[in-house]
Amino acid sequence: MKTKKILSNYFIGLDQFLHQKLPSNNLYQPIAYTFNLGGKSIRPFFLLYSYKIFGGNGKQINQVALALESLHNFSLIHDDVMDNAEKRRGKLSVQKKWNSNTAILSGDALLIICFQLLNSISFKNKKEIIKEFTDSALKICEGQQLDLEMEKKIVIDKKEYFRMIELKTAALFIFCFKMGCHLAGGDFSNQKKMEQIGLQIGLLFQIQDDYLDFFGTKKIGKKIGQDVLENKKTFLFCELLDCISKTNKKEFISKYNNKKTEPIKKIKYVEALFKRHDIKNKTLLKINDINSVIHGLINDLSISRNNKENFKKYINQLSKRNN
Repeated sequence: MKTKKILSNYFIGLDQFLHQKLPSNNLYQPIAYTFNLGGKSIRPFFLLYSYKIFGGNGKQINQVALALESLHNFSLIHDDVMDNAEKRRGKLSVQKKWNSNTAILSGDALLIICFQLLNSISFKNKKEIIKEFTDSALKICEGQQLDLEMEKKIVIDKKEYFRMIELKTAALFIFCFKMGCHLAGGDFSNQKKMEQIGLQIGLLFQIQDDYLDFFGTKKIGKKIGQDVLENKKTFLFCELLDCISKTNKKEFISKYNNKKTEPIKKIKYVEALFKRHDIKNKTLLKINDINSVIHGLINDLSISRNNKENFKKYINQLSKRNN
């Protein structure tokens, strides 16, 4: 897979941004730290790939990709404050390495930097890019608010869950695929299909995150079962509610929402129910179903057969990630 080749100019720009353009004082150190934590640069990659397969050329798109990843990292810094998370990608979160006030302020600065980056691009439709970017940023905040509200609810259904994911997780993926196509000159029909691909990948990505939180390993860089301990209403939670008896459902909802339960005891209780109702395999089946939907959408795109096959390979690779 030629992900490194597609991202090569992006990484050059990122390196220049971190070492030449970003000041080194205390406000900006957490920003550099966050970028240096690693990550797979999935969103920049899909923006650049979408641009490429529809015939886009030139290096200005890399500036949009950097703004996109900056927005993503801004959301991570603030999410970790709200979740009081200790780890991010296996290392201390910004709010743990420094403190919450520093994390909030540095996150705010990074959000402003996003728009500085976008304002420097020379695409003729810059105003449209900024509008789409701003809309995506607001959707992330709306989705995070829903996520916080759902923690306080004792029960939610899948409709509520998917609405939250559409905002919180899918918004940036929709931007990647739709705008990559649009900026390369793709027609309206292809833009709408790419938008749907972005939505489905957002759902795929979040359900994978839910799955890895409970069934993954310590390699994912966070405590196993953290979502359960925080009363997060995940896909696994919703899936269990769909197949559990009314009697057991009442007990499960009560125990799941009890933060006073000893952590190991709570994890073991949930683990037993997940195993009894085969939640692991049901979640994997859902991931495979979404993967199939994405493949169908790719088949309908007006791109070469070779690009379609490579696109599917990237999606397959993403759907099998383990961190």
